[in-house]
This record gives sequence, C-alpha cells and structure tokens, in this order.
Amino acid sequence: MHFINNTAQVNLKIPCYNYKSQSERRIAGFLTKHSIPFIYEDIISFIEDGKYNIFYPSFRLPSGLLIEYFGRDRHTDSGEQPQCKLELYIRNYICVIPFYSADFQGKWERKLLQKIKSVSLYQCIRDYIGNHNPSVSTPMDRS
Repeated sequence: MHFINNTAQVNLKIPCYNYKSQSERRIAGFLTKHSIPFIYEDIISFIEDGKYNIFYPSFRLPSGLLIEYFGRDRHTDSGEQPQCKLELYIRNYICVIPFYSADFQGKWERKLLQKIKSVSLYQCIRDYIGNHNPSVSTPMDRS
C-alpha cells in the first residue's frame, strides 16, 4: 500500500490527482497542509450478506480512517444514498468521517483536524457496539 505524503517538499503541493470536485481538492489541500498522508479514492472491498461490495472512498489515511466527501445532492459512485453507504461502513467496522458541502462552513479545517486526531479504530468499534441504532450516527458525529 502506498500513501501520499508530501512532507519532504519545501512547498507542500497538493498531489496531482484528477479530483472529482473543487471541494475534494480543498480537503486534499488541508490534509497536505497538515502533513497528513492519504490515498485518494483507494479501493476498499468487503463481503456482507454474500454480496461483494467495492467502494472508492474519497480519502484513506494510514490509520485506515476514511474521509468520505458527499457533495451537494449527490449519490455515491455506486448510486446509493450517502446514508446507505455510511451504514455499510459502520456495519463492517470501517471508521469513516462523513464530510458534506455544508461542512465547509466556519472553521471547518479545525473541526476536521480535531475529528481526525480523536478517532481510533477502538473508539469506532466501541461506539458502534455500544450505541448503534438504525438511524446511523457515526462516532465522529457525536464528538
């Protein structure tokens, strides 16, 4: 697995990907600015109920944490609503921070950095097992 990390560069540049939106480019710029290595749209797959699921989350960090950007009124790549995709992640113990267009309000960088720093796989699993309900609220939504 190869993670993008530009910390060795003097002028941290956003890795050259074909980002799907300016918003994803902003998130990539934020991660780069804070020297947080990531993979853009890395493949993630798992089997649930005999069905093979393949997703390309917006950003994957070395810890396994995903940052999934959902644009304004958009479906996911697979045509599912964001809520369905988040439910799949949570049911399969995949840590994810959902990020929406509205999240760019105010001090979004500080909020996102706090979420990234505070998350851990243990916390996600503990919160999932202890607090799971059908309306899906992710551990990061509760912090």
